[in-house]
Amino acid sequence: MMDRDLFKELINKPEGRFIDFKASIYDFSVNSSKKGADFIKDILSFANTVRDSSAYIIFGIKEDDNKCVNLIGLDSFPDDSILQQKSNSKIYPVPYFLSYSFKYDEKLFGIIEFPVHHYDRPLIAIEKGLKGLDVDKIYVRNGSSNAEASFTQIQELTNWLNSLKSKRYLNSRESEIDSLIADFANTVNKLSELFSRCYRLRHLIKDDSFNSFIESELFGLKSGVLEESDFYNYRLIRTPVTPYEITIQQFGRRNADQMIDYLFDHDKFREVDVLFSKSISEIESIIEDLKLQPKLLVLSEPYKNVFPEITSNIENASMYYGPQMMNNLYLIIRRVALKLLKAVNN
Repeated sequence: MMDRDLFKELINKPEGRFIDFKASIYDFSVNSSKKGADFIKDILSFANTVRDSSAYIIFGIKEDDNKCVNLIGLDSFPDDSILQQKSNSKIYPVPYFLSYSFKYDEKLFGIIEFPVHHYDRPLIAIEKGLKGLDVDKIYVRNGSSNAEASFTQIQELTNWLNSLKSKRYLNSRESEIDSLIADFANTVNKLSELFSRCYRLRHLIKDDSFNSFIESELFGLKSGVLEESDFYNYRLIRTPVTPYEITIQQFGRRNADQMIDYLFDHDKFREVDVLFSKSISEIESIIEDLKLQPKLLVLSEPYKNVFPEITSNIENASMYYGPQMMNNLYLIIRRVALKLLKAVNN
């Protein structure tokens, strides 16, 4: 992944076979035959280019006529899952790349990184109608542009891909996991982005338990998981629950976390261990939302789900969550991911 030193090194290099600068992100909104074609051609060309290290596309950089780079930055950058989805169905074999945002000198940049990766054959487009792209043609980087590969380039590419079956490539699984462990240990990194990286490494991390954990965190826990296994006990949160509709308009002198303690002591609430099943991206959104103003997250659940042992005419129960509860859950999920990654790497 990117760091400040590497970013500075890359932006001081000229565009070429291994690096490309773009002022803005791809326009996927244009309703034409060219929609997404530039993006697909870039993915094909960079992935098919012979190299010894990662190649990069960096967004938010504009070159002037004298080839000097201007760091203009971006307002936003698409989530990795969006770019993966837009490429997976149009390219064969499925391409392997990382996409993420990066801040440098208070400006936001987007990055698509192409690690050295083994494929059984060169990548090709498999969807017709992409303007400027021919199905079954092989594209590579030719200088600072994309071009159809020559016969000699195809031979060179095929030999390179075959060479990646060697020990150096086989060790890449270990190095990828080592990199993930380091990134999970850094609490600055968002878990949603790290779990997306893990999801793309399913073919390398061939561990059913770990991959099930990743899918659950990315897409949310399915109902009944506790009945199937106690693995997800780390997702249980002791929560104040009530069948009454209570509106909390003011906390008085209490902050949100102190208000949770107050609810635990209130005779209209019960302490219940509730499985928090939302996805990791939803948890991140909740944490950010609770930072903005002093309030509690209130979720409604069918009463029989919360109190299966009690027969009642009450339809729903309300569960209250504070910021510290969410922060603790987020930290626990990070620790579980680290523990599982270390186990997979042994």
